[in-house]
Amino acid sequence: MTLITTLRKKNLNYVIILMMVLMQFGDIAVAAGFVANLDGKFNLPATQETADKLAAASVSLLPVWNPGQESVDITITGAAPVWGWLCIAHALHGRVRKLEYAAPNAPSIVVYAHGA
Repeated sequence: MTLITTLRKKNLNYVIILMMVLMQFGDIAVAAGFVANLDGKFNLPATQETADKLAAASVSLLPVWNPGQESVDITITGAAPVWGWLCIAHALHGRVRKLEYAAPNAPSIVVYAHGA
């Protein structure tokens, strides 16, 4: 499930609003039309069609954003094939200010941060 949290931070005489979104791979895969096996895992075919569906689904899960609105930071998490995460990261590039990957066994890794 995508979790959206809005933080407000006072800086000088204005308020910075930052939207943080957590995207789990399972939610992206379901939004792309895939169904998990009984064990909860997704056995996705390594095809361009699958990669394109995952990329489009990740973008569809973003909150609606218009120029002048708050920035969006994304944290992605969950077990997924590397090629899947690469396609998702590429699809989100230019649409979000900062992209991080979080895993339970490691600190968060910043994939990119533009203006962060």
